[in-house]
Amino acid sequence: MTNTPTPNPLPEVLSQDHVFLAVESTDLNGRIIKIQIADNNGNLILDTLIHPRWKIKKGNAQLKHHITDEMASSAPRWKDLLPTIANLTQGKKVIVYNAKFMNAVFYTTSLKYHTPYLNLDLFCLMEATAQIIGVWSEYRQAYIPVKLFDACFDNNIKYNDHKKALMLYELANVLKTK
Repeated sequence: MTNTPTPNPLPEVLSQDHVFLAVESTDLNGRIIKIQIADNNGNLILDTLIHPRWKIKKGNAQLKHHITDEMASSAPRWKDLLPTIANLTQGKKVIVYNAKFMNAVFYTTSLKYHTPYLNLDLFCLMEATAQIIGVWSEYRQAYIPVKLFDACFDNNIKYNDHKKALMLYELANVLKTK
């Protein structure tokens, strides 16, 4: 069986009302401790740490994002930010880099903080990037995911761990023409 190329989904997705969303979490099964949302013009409309209520584990995630308990101690709480996040994403396609992770971390955060689960209309830019770049695995019968760092590097986008929502905006706009 061979892979038949599918049309680039980005022109259609980017023609809809949309935002770009990126988060950092305490760990893979943890709570969201940073959220960024950029609008469809590449403006950051939300960029905040989130008070974790519990200590941030010293592990792989903390080594990557470098967010400490002290940094997040005066940040707003998840329950207080939830209405703002809902308002900024309501009725919009929400473009993220790993939809499976995003669903899981939103669910875990809501569960741990006893808040309603925010069901977002997600579009996975990671899957679209793999499809557009065309890395197909015969073994998996699927496209191979591309790390955000690699996707940015391959498309001459400066990687900035502190402004991931803006990188998603840039990457989507570069890839929509491929």
